[in-house]
Amino acid sequence: MKKMMLALFVLALTGFSFAQEIDVDRNGLHDVTGAIVEGQSYVNPYAEAPVYTISLGGLGIQGCNSATWECDGKTKAANGAFGYLWVGDSWNGIVYKIDTVAQAVVNSFGVPGADGLGWDGRHLLCVSSATNTVSLVDPVSGAVVGSAPVTAGWPHGICWKVAQTPSLDQYMWEPDFNTSIIDQAIYFTGTSAFSFPGPGTDIGSLADGWRVWISSFGASTYFQYDVASGANIGSLNVGAVNGNPRDGTWDGHHLWDVTWENNSWAWQWDLYQEIGTYIVTIAPNPKYQGVRPGDRVTIYVGIKNHASASTQFKAKLEVYNSLGSLVIAQGPTTVNLAAGQVLNYPWVKPVPNVAPGLFYVRGVVYDMNNNQIHEDWSVIEVLP
Repeated sequence: MKKMMLALFVLALTGFSFAQEIDVDRNGLHDVTGAIVEGQSYVNPYAEAPVYTISLGGLGIQGCNSATWECDGKTKAANGAFGYLWVGDSWNGIVYKIDTVAQAVVNSFGVPGADGLGWDGRHLLCVSSATNTVSLVDPVSGAVVGSAPVTAGWPHGICWKVAQTPSLDQYMWEPDFNTSIIDQAIYFTGTSAFSFPGPGTDIGSLADGWRVWISSFGASTYFQYDVASGANIGSLNVGAVNGNPRDGTWDGHHLWDVTWENNSWAWQWDLYQEIGTYIVTIAPNPKYQGVRPGDRVTIYVGIKNHASASTQFKAKLEVYNSLGSLVIAQGPTTVNLAAGQVLNYPWVKPVPNVAPGLFYVRGVVYDMNNNQIHEDWSVIEVLP
């Protein structure tokens, strides 16, 4: 199994030379068998059942109005994910970076707005409904390095997603609480490329790598939308646990829901257990890397089987250049995952002497038993 999965992620990208370098122990990556919950688990008395919870109020965080996930591929997070949860306190204009396993704040700083948070792979996207702007914020220092007007009249949540067509720019998805319109905003231009009606009282947004989810404060529900057509194709009601969702985020394998209700909480949901979607998920991370010729690029690819039984699927990696042309397609390769199994592999490649430009790495899994697909993207930029 291990050899099969390693072979899957050995690609031959045109213009790149690939010497596979994997040190699993050094990077802290390993195969995980079984549904692992690290830290405190929540015993849910209601019909819905989050698989993990964090008391934000217990960490001293109040007025939680926004959330996003920083994917790094190396830092172990709850239930097979990697990275950190960011939440925003809109009452006091502070954002917090949280280690979900230790359940501890590892960084915090003031921001010009915390009504919506996004992560574009490099920076935090911080929305202010007071100024109708989105700021580009350094995640270490908290320094604002750029700003732009939002397209929404009354903005709250925001999320970032690689375009379905890689030759296009990346997008920010901005819900308007006043008009219930969801805008696909061209990254930091203040212009909209596409919009469609949301569920009403749109308050937050997240991208799962394939779809966009919008939280409805009034309906206590997250709604899933097809990004090409704007069609509503699914929903997750969180009302029994959290009566008024504020914002959500995707950790590569699960949906997180945050709220300021009852002293502020963050809930982690398994969408397969709740609504039967995403039996298998894939998460290539980090989402963005800036590299130069002579550097080495590393993408950590995580795949999880969410079912309580073995699942067969086909996995595939595709690489596109900056023109949107498919450079190479590796696979599909048929693999079986045990119940709850998580596979995590580092894909390490040298960067040759090529012209500056963007490359898009698409990871995709096909669940043949249930006719489902899930995908996610990473962006590699070769810098001058």
